[in-house]
Amino acid sequence: MVDKPSIEEVTHRSVTPQDFYHLYSRWNPLIIYNRQDLNPRGEKTLLESKDLNKQYQIFHCGSCLVGAPKNLVGDYTRADAIQAAQVMARIIYKKFDWLGVEFEGNELMASAAWVQFQRLMQTDQQEKKESKALDILYTPTQQVLRTLYLYLPDYKYAPLLSP
Repeated sequence: MVDKPSIEEVTHRSVTPQDFYHLYSRWNPLIIYNRQDLNPRGEKTLLESKDLNKQYQIFHCGSCLVGAPKNLVGDYTRADAIQAAQVMARIIYKKFDWLGVEFEGNELMASAAWVQFQRLMQTDQQEKKESKALDILYTPTQQVLRTLYLYLPDYKYAPLLSP
């Protein structure tokens, strides 16, 4: 049996690179910017969506949307982050008149949003609706696409993955 460290040992030790990476990968928010709006972030407004899980929240800040976990320490998973990014992409595509977007923050969430934008544009084209031409300044890496593929079983962009 492994002895648990005392609270003094935990609070009085230096932060390791592993600690930082753990917090960065778990709590790092996704910010999606409107590329045509160069104004600084505005007043923060909480957005409600029936599709959003209880672990994440999305804020509209004028020139961007910010998605982040509600609590620094919580029971959220990568699947929760992916789902939040998908909701952010749907909100931007369906409710805002943004012509281009740019991502900052969590790489997995950015890739999930990118996939969702691709799906929305493809669906509009298939349904012969006026497809919104959204300029996305982002290219996901092969490694992140492979990871995302594990969480999205219906992922239709598998041909983008090189062997």
